[in-house]
Amino acid sequence: MLTKKLKQLINARNEARKLERKLAADLNAQLLQLSNKYGFKDINAFVKTLTTAANSAQEPEMPRPARNRRDARGPLASFWSALDARAKHTLTNN
Repeated sequence: MLTKKLKQLINARNEARKLERKLAADLNAQLLQLSNKYGFKDINAFVKTLTTAANSAQEPEMPRPARNRRDARGPLASFWSALDARAKHTLTNN
């Protein structure tokens, strides 16, 4: 019973591999015909046009705002500076 199920599993995997190979071949054939469909003489001109269009369609990167000094020291910087100020005040008053 177990060997029968294993054989079915192996057969199913083999069928899936065959279908994947067929699908990959069909997709490659369709990709090769795309350049002709859109009026390009060769695939290289088509790829170059697509690359240029994709690069020009991207939004320009916005400059990052300058970080102030407190942020550069970390999220707990204000806590530590307040603690230092309290400690100095306590030490100078005693």
